[in-house]
Amino acid sequence: MTHKSYALISALTFLLGLFTYAYLNHWIVFRFPSRAHQEQSQAAPSTSKKKVSLFFWKHDQWRKETTQLTWYQEPDKNIESITKAWLGVLEDEGLITTPVRLQSVLLAPSKSHAYISFDRNLLPQDGPTYEKWLRIEALLKTIRENDIPLTHIQFLVDHQPMLDYHLEFGNPWPVTGFQ
Repeated sequence: MTHKSYALISALTFLLGLFTYAYLNHWIVFRFPSRAHQEQSQAAPSTSKKKVSLFFWKHDQWRKETTQLTWYQEPDKNIESITKAWLGVLEDEGLITTPVRLQSVLLAPSKSHAYISFDRNLLPQDGPTYEKWLRIEALLKTIRENDIPLTHIQFLVDHQPMLDYHLEFGNPWPVTGFQ
C-alpha cells in the first residue's frame, strides 16, 4: 500500500468518526418518513376560532369583553388560553398592578376538576374580601359561560394552594360559583 492509500483511508476513517460523533450528540438528525408519522399528522387534533366572553368586576358591576381565541379539542388548552386572555384583560383594565402569569393548567383524571397555577397571587393582599371574592368569581364565570365542562377549580400559586387571609383556597372552588 502506498502513502496515498493510507492517507485516504485515514481521512475517510476520521470523517466517519466525526460524523458518528455528531450523530450521537444530536448535531445531525435524520427523520425518515414513516407510515406512523403520516397517520399521526393526519389524526392531529383540529383547532378552530371561537368567540369567548371574558368577565370582570369593575365600578360595582359586571363587565364583559368578547375576544376570539384558538379553540382546541383538549379542555386544558382551552382553559389555559381563556385564563391568559382573562389575565390580559385584568391588566389592561388596571385591576392587576403587578403582572400575573399562568404557570400551568392540569386536569384531574375525571376531567371535571382543574388545577390552575399562577406565578403569584392574583388577589390584592390589602384589598377587601368582597373584591377578592369577585375576582375569583369573575374567572369562574368566564369558564362557566364559555361552556368548559368543569365542576371545580383548585387555585394554586407556584403549584401550592393559594394563600389568603380572607378566603380559603385549600379546597377546590365550584365552577357554578356562589352568586
